[in-house]
Amino acid sequence: MTTELPLFAYGTLGDSEVQQILFGEVVPCEPATLFGWQVTSGSDPYLNIARNEDAATKGKLLHLSRDQLRVADQFEEIPFYRRIKVRPEKVEEGAWLYTRPDAAGEPHLDHRLALLPHAELLDTTREYRKQLDRCDVPFGDLYIFVPCVARDPLASVTSSGDLSRTAFTEIEVASGGMDGGAWLDLGRHLTRPILTQHMKSGQAVLALPMPALSLPVLPLLGDISRDTLRVYPRPGKNEPSLLQDWMRDGGLEPSSPAKLALFFSESPEAAVLEALNDAEAFVSVSENFAELYEDRLSAQTSTLLGIELSLLAALLR
Repeated sequence: MTTELPLFAYGTLGDSEVQQILFGEVVPCEPATLFGWQVTSGSDPYLNIARNEDAATKGKLLHLSRDQLRVADQFEEIPFYRRIKVRPEKVEEGAWLYTRPDAAGEPHLDHRLALLPHAELLDTTREYRKQLDRCDVPFGDLYIFVPCVARDPLASVTSSGDLSRTAFTEIEVASGGMDGGAWLDLGRHLTRPILTQHMKSGQAVLALPMPALSLPVLPLLGDISRDTLRVYPRPGKNEPSLLQDWMRDGGLEPSSPAKLALFFSESPEAAVLEALNDAEAFVSVSENFAELYEDRLSAQTSTLLGIELSLLAALLR
């Protein structure tokens, strides 16, 4: 079953070998042109696309099943890339497009589908697919909440009354464990932490949103419960640090155990659900997310803010 809209691919997803690794097949596709958009490149090895009324981009329309689109969402690291609706030439019903508005970059003038060497791109895609296959709760949206105290006021993005919200630069959350005394990396996920802070008291909650989860949930839950969750402050850095050490470096002092909330796209296996419900670190979220990620994120906003405020209220009592 395909989605109601095709996906306009201008980069790595248009590569047939990438499709074979990600989706298990070379998906049906057809050539297409998208007017008013320009492919760009920036500091990272992946292409972006930005509005340019004078440009035209040639690409492919991929006809994906819903499950394949979810895999593509995860591969594209939503919400860092957004999936929006556009209208390529001669496609009246429109198509999906992945774009990252905050990273426009410079015009990409050659015909490569990625800035990575092709062999490296395929190796990266295979590693991603392995991570996805290891995930015990596929297609879930996971959020980590860490109650803390902000030693100094932080620059806020938005504020309302005594509350402010601050966005941090991107980090990678690593799920793993120890194997013969060595750190075993079971997968990483890019996230941009958000801090909700009570300005008068300094009490705060750090939220690490990880939509389109591709990390093994139970090992991650174990890391949270043992306070051994690790992060990579910069993508590609070889050595991770403990989350609490990263927080202290940023002026935040963890004040109580972290919590984990998980939105399911489908009912997990009974053993997984039992393990989650037995864990003190797990905040049960009953509703499944919507099919389209825009609706999913919109529907989750009030629930997530409610969790943050309830944790913050407990700190203020």
